[in-house]
Amino acid sequence: MVLFMIMKKEFAIVLGATGNMAFALANVLIGFKKHNHVLDADIIVFEQGISEKDKNLINSILPCQFFKYKFPAQNSDFTEDCLNRFTHLSFSRYECFRLLDKYKNVLWLDIDILIQGDISGILDYTESGIALIQDGSKVKVNFTQEIPGYDLECKMRNAGVMFVNDKLENNNEIADWCYKKTIELAPYLTFADQGIINIMLQEFNLNAQKLSGYYNCHPEYKKAPDAFIIHTFCPEKFWNYYDNQEWNDNHRKWIKIGGSPYTGKRISPLSKFFKERKLPNPIRSPRNFVKHFLANK
Repeated sequence: MVLFMIMKKEFAIVLGATGNMAFALANVLIGFKKHNHVLDADIIVFEQGISEKDKNLINSILPCQFFKYKFPAQNSDFTEDCLNRFTHLSFSRYECFRLLDKYKNVLWLDIDILIQGDISGILDYTESGIALIQDGSKVKVNFTQEIPGYDLECKMRNAGVMFVNDKLENNNEIADWCYKKTIELAPYLTFADQGIINIMLQEFNLNAQKLSGYYNCHPEYKKAPDAFIIHTFCPEKFWNYYDNQEWNDNHRKWIKIGGSPYTGKRISPLSKFFKERKLPNPIRSPRNFVKHFLANK
């Protein structure tokens, strides 16, 4: 009897996108191709509604494996109203854990990022099985109420860039737990998948390795010009607020080959004015604006 051992592949990069966000997915891949000539990875895209035209164009940038994604909601208590408060594709990051059956290393990337450097160093973060940056916020910002059994006062891990490797035990159990807990806690989630990832670390007693902030850096941070990955983890994105030359160049390349462009609105100059001065927006928060005005009279 001959036994065949299934050999794991080395590295997969995983992303999730809807059809109207194909332009952002393409931008990530253009940046990756530009700055990572020697880094070999399978690129896996969980998608909903990306047109065949855009898939073909994306494949012309880098070959991708596309998989139609459906949130496995089997619980009748998990209403569509709960699920529709979040982008379904955010939860496809849970599939990174299952992919450890096939890959030694798996990297999740949100698509509101700009890759502007060599990210190969991320493969060195293999001590604990999972690596994320530690945010300045607390875990409680991801929930609308206390969650019994979990410490929501501890420092949060930002899940927009998540690196896992096959030192992580119980990978499929972790994926199942994340989906189950999302269904259970859906009414209390604000930053949905991120909240689940953070309490998952506690549930499975995982000491996540601290990923360098250069792999997940907000555009307003001082080290952003030198970061490998800039991440707009806020409502303001490259396509509606931040005027980043490299992101814009990538977007023009996408449009030039015939890709579907961003068609939404940009944040108004008035909103930008108040945000840059860290003032309450009189349109969105008139009460806070009046309080601020009276307090600084």
